[in-house]
Amino acid sequence: MPIREVQLPLKSLEQCAVCRKKSSELKLCSFCGEVTYCSTECQTGDWVKHKRICGKEQTDRISLDQFHPILAVLAESNRLLPARPMHPAITRQIINSPNPYVPEMTFPDGTSAKLVKLGKEIGLTVHPVLNTEWWPTALSDQVRGKLVRRFLREGHTLPLISAVLVALLSEMYTSPDGNSSLRRTRLNYKSSPIADFGIAKGRATVTPQDMFAFWDTLTDRFWLGQDPNDHYWIYFTTLKGEELVLDFGMFTFNNCTIISAEPYIHPNANMVPAPPSPCYFRNRSMARNAPTLHTETGRVSVLRNKNLHRFVEQELIVECPHDCSILFDFMESFSSRPLTVEEKKLTEAWIFWNTKWLKCILSTRHWVNWPAEPALAIEQDPGEMAALDKWTPPKDMKKKRKSKKREYNKETIGKVFNRWENRV
Repeated sequence: MPIREVQLPLKSLEQCAVCRKKSSELKLCSFCGEVTYCSTECQTGDWVKHKRICGKEQTDRISLDQFHPILAVLAESNRLLPARPMHPAITRQIINSPNPYVPEMTFPDGTSAKLVKLGKEIGLTVHPVLNTEWWPTALSDQVRGKLVRRFLREGHTLPLISAVLVALLSEMYTSPDGNSSLRRTRLNYKSSPIADFGIAKGRATVTPQDMFAFWDTLTDRFWLGQDPNDHYWIYFTTLKGEELVLDFGMFTFNNCTIISAEPYIHPNANMVPAPPSPCYFRNRSMARNAPTLHTETGRVSVLRNKNLHRFVEQELIVECPHDCSILFDFMESFSSRPLTVEEKKLTEAWIFWNTKWLKCILSTRHWVNWPAEPALAIEQDPGEMAALDKWTPPKDMKKKRKSKKREYNKETIGKVFNRWENRV
């Protein structure tokens, strides 16, 4: 018998909760966002029953603008856990010059990417950013450091997303002992509740110059890096049908939008001290003013998947490792290939930690102290437009706000990533 029970939000505005009347004029309860009514009479008549689970004392409604950064921070923290193996290009000397603005190469099979040639083994006693032997022809420490970060963030996108979203389902959308009267936390966007979230797959818009290909000169092995045509990201759908995109797998492709992780690290949750974390959030303002980076070919819901409900309803998920076959079957039904043993082990470890971290964050209402909108920056290559220190989407599209700007020089980049780089 389940120890916990999934409590789903409304899926659509279909009918009145009292008289079951279907109407285009249905109104949503403004306190909890969980019930719809066709009239004031139905809402008033239902209040005696509804008040037990309604109101600010029973339901926390968190804006996705405020909450989405923690999901990116969790993914970045997962990347830094010891269970994940080091990228091979970080442990080998780079013997060519894949500097910014060096053009891509076209290979015999017709694919194009920037080539990285790997030579002898390099010890990790000195971090690659400071080790000129690792990449002797790098233009600067800044260029060397960014390449390290692009390598560290390559791959494992589907396991990362799955681990984050299953933890979100587990800790935000379940009630202990099936008791729905306990305080709940729900996501919303622009006053509309989030009705669904899950994983989308398809193609990311990436230029060949921003893709990697690797050639191991010692074994004569050649392979392509992360494939933008086999890409995964998170989708959110509001009750009113608005779509939002969250992607923390684009940094490797030189789409280097990052957020400060510091406000989201819970002091008592034993969280990994993550650096500024990759986070591309396509909200309403972005959808109106920027071209889309994604071409979707399929999607699968995490919030409304009944098999995943059975998986998270067992309390074992937050106590100790257990059988994850339900989750792996879900992932492989959507993946372009079978999961590797390494991917399964990483997914299991990441879910274990994500559920613990999210449980601590939600139970202590740590999110109350987070900024309404995250501090956003762009890590640029030398010579590009200065990085944005903070970006706030304009509320009125006719009134453009001027973004504050600053140059990210060698010294500031070093300070921002110092704590992270010391862990490698």
